[in-house]
Amino acid sequence: MAVFKIRSHPDPVISVIIPSRDGHARGNVPRLMAQLEQQERIDEAEILLVVGESPNGHARNVGVDQARGRWLVFMDDDAGLRGRRILVELLAPLERSERGEIPALGMTGSATALPEEAGRFQRWVAAALPRALFPEVSELTPTDMVHHLCCALPARVYEEVGRESDTLETGTDVDLRQRLRAAGYGIAVVPHTVATHPQPGSPGELWRKHLWYGCGRVELDRLHPAGGRDRLKGGRGAVVRYLARSVVTAPLRILRYDRSTPWGWNPLRALTDLAQKVGYGRAYWRHLQGLGPRSEPLFSSRRLHNWLSRRAGPPAQAPAMSAIRRLLVVLTAGMGDAVTFLPALRALREACPRAHITVWTARAAAAAVVRSQGGADDVVCRSLESARWTGRMWRKLSTLAWLRRRRFDLAVVNFINSNEETGVLLYLGGVRHRLGYVDDPAHPGLYDLPVRHPPLTSGVLAAQRHLHLLDRLGIPQPVPGIPVWAVSPAARRQAAEIVSGSPGGRPVVGLHAGSGAQMSWKRWPLERFAALADGLAAAGAEVWLFGGPDERTLCADLQARSTAPLRDFTGMGDLDLETALMAHCDLFVANDSGIYNLALALPVPVVAIFGPTLPGLSGPWPRSRPVEVISRDMACRPCVDLLMPPREIHCPIGLACLTSIEVDEVLAACRRLLATTVVPGSRVRTLPAAGETRIGAGSRP
Repeated sequence: MAVFKIRSHPDPVISVIIPSRDGHARGNVPRLMAQLEQQERIDEAEILLVVGESPNGHARNVGVDQARGRWLVFMDDDAGLRGRRILVELLAPLERSERGEIPALGMTGSATALPEEAGRFQRWVAAALPRALFPEVSELTPTDMVHHLCCALPARVYEEVGRESDTLETGTDVDLRQRLRAAGYGIAVVPHTVATHPQPGSPGELWRKHLWYGCGRVELDRLHPAGGRDRLKGGRGAVVRYLARSVVTAPLRILRYDRSTPWGWNPLRALTDLAQKVGYGRAYWRHLQGLGPRSEPLFSSRRLHNWLSRRAGPPAQAPAMSAIRRLLVVLTAGMGDAVTFLPALRALREACPRAHITVWTARAAAAAVVRSQGGADDVVCRSLESARWTGRMWRKLSTLAWLRRRRFDLAVVNFINSNEETGVLLYLGGVRHRLGYVDDPAHPGLYDLPVRHPPLTSGVLAAQRHLHLLDRLGIPQPVPGIPVWAVSPAARRQAAEIVSGSPGGRPVVGLHAGSGAQMSWKRWPLERFAALADGLAAAGAEVWLFGGPDERTLCADLQARSTAPLRDFTGMGDLDLETALMAHCDLFVANDSGIYNLALALPVPVVAIFGPTLPGLSGPWPRSRPVEVISRDMACRPCVDLLMPPREIHCPIGLACLTSIEVDEVLAACRRLLATTVVPGSRVRTLPAAGETRIGAGSRP
């Protein structure tokens, strides 16, 4: 998904490339970066972290596309480095080979050891399995134990051998060594270098790892066929016999004598051997059926979804809305998602005035939005998540029973890519028609009313996307405009009593420094919010703080950092009262969050601060009041998108998309928007010009 330049160089000699699934690797990536910064010759290097690309061979090729060094150094994201001369020792033999002092050498690598923090089971695995570790050597040693954990090769040679395979799921080490040897290059472990590599921490992890190795051997055999290696050429019958023989003889392999261990018994070696054979046979079976080397787990929502899809009928005609008596709306995300769905919910209510509409959501904040604004006869907050597998299964079964009791005529799923789990529950729950977004309407799965979602690059906003979903039902879209949030008269009166003590004639600016408990990576730094509050207060504005119940600590920290008098309305627990107070603001400043979407539903000018997400997807919809979105165009944005569930991310460049936004820039946007708000006797024109406020100015130590 992105290539992060952790360390740049105007003219690098060395390019260090590290592929990573999430850019964090359970905290090892920051540790590895610190170890690299201590290496000799690091001043000649650039460091490229390739995040989110797979398989690993393709990820390395993506990194090489942006590498400019003469030497390529590959490291795994879970590697560790012992000593400060790793780069020096890896490159020295290659440089001697380039000068003709030793035979042609194509790749060098380090010895392999366990991390110091390795557990007892990991040490048992390393001692019991061959090729798990390789001891440190005192001289250049030709061996097959060079792999991508920590290796180096000339960029010229890498291009000459045709780069890495873009399709291999595993076995890229073997593949690259085969390519280098076919081109006449040697491979060796260099002396006095050790890289650490963790072993699986449990029998389950060990089994899955070697099962994956066995699956990858099928594709490796196809790339490098050798006599006697492909033992399954006899078709499906040979595969069945191979798997049966592997399983039946497993007890004998576990109990047999093994001279490689001092106690003469090696069950781990037998277990991994069985895992590789099962993986190899299963992958070859899938290859014979044209399904590819990898498969889903035996019990998964995707597998069940695919099996049920073959039995479901073709896409259906949209039912007459007058015939709908029981309608289910599935809101899959939080408060912001519910707010943007309100126009579509009202359109459904107008099209089905006699239907009983039930909204099912997993988030209490989304349920509060629907209850506050109406449009639904029933709101059910029911989550499928649980810490234990048994808890998740029980919740799914109870939800299935609830769906079958209600006998819904139509279900509308609002997510941009309706997932398999929801489709399975709705289908087995007896919902007659299921409307949702799918990748390909020709293969809709369990959604008999499929809609192709707009491309993520099309700039279709969330509220418009929800309305587009209803086109499949023949419901006309409402006239574009601001979806006014209806505040109850009681909440208006209560809010007026609360703000009656505020001094008049001053503009009121609301701040929301949070972004939800699961998405802290969308927050502008708290110290900059404190500096912004100080700048606004110094200019004569009154600053109010807003947030959810789980953000009380965050706002208390913001108050401690600021020297300005701030009114805190965080975690009031009453959504109607909170929106009534927000409606009293002359300006609202927020991160990309649910409360930001709530502010957009009110007649209040808004300044939005966007970081990893794109404002074109969840940004402001057409409205009468002005909105300014402040963001940074970066090559790695968006590192998350609407297809991902809420989760914690670990940015390897410190969320530069947010930290590069200065306080003066946001303050200038506030000044521009406040100039459009007429407040009698206000000091709005005295807001400082850009450049007069420093980050952290006026904040407490």
